[in-house]
Amino acid sequence: MIIFDQENLWLPRHMHTVYCAADIVGAALMLFTGETPDIGYTAVFTDQHFRFTKTLKYHAHSSGNVIRYRHPDFVGIALTVHELGHTFDRLAKLQPQSELALDGLDIKAGSLWPGMHPPSLTGYTPAEAWANLFADYCLGMLAPNPAGRALRDWMDANMGAWCAVAMGGKG
Repeated sequence: MIIFDQENLWLPRHMHTVYCAADIVGAALMLFTGETPDIGYTAVFTDQHFRFTKTLKYHAHSSGNVIRYRHPDFVGIALTVHELGHTFDRLAKLQPQSELALDGLDIKAGSLWPGMHPPSLTGYTPAEAWANLFADYCLGMLAPNPAGRALRDWMDANMGAWCAVAMGGKG
């Protein structure tokens, strides 16, 4: 369920953007949840809060079941999907980022864009690599090359197990 904290600060277009991002993620996960995009999203993410925090260092930040944006101008589909990637990783007990680091896949060669937190930025970590890959996967931004196909195959092979963990074993 999507919960907009500070309701008076949310414009309809920003709420619509969050709903679109959630639908994109739900559609990407529906093969693994066995549900429609909206029901699958809710099954994985349960109650997800969205709010604004003017003092954030970055455009957005995910912690627990809350995604914070520094300003309404930063509410975007790609950034929201990236932040949902962080949330998914935590719900899956950090297995996605751990397995990504262990398997050493080439994300840069397999992506059509540098991601919301490119490797060139300070603070690029396995968590950021995972959230970038999650966004690539959900948004269809994996390159049509061997590296992109390898990443998609790897995601497809692991996503069912990660969804099951994220859903508390009920997947």
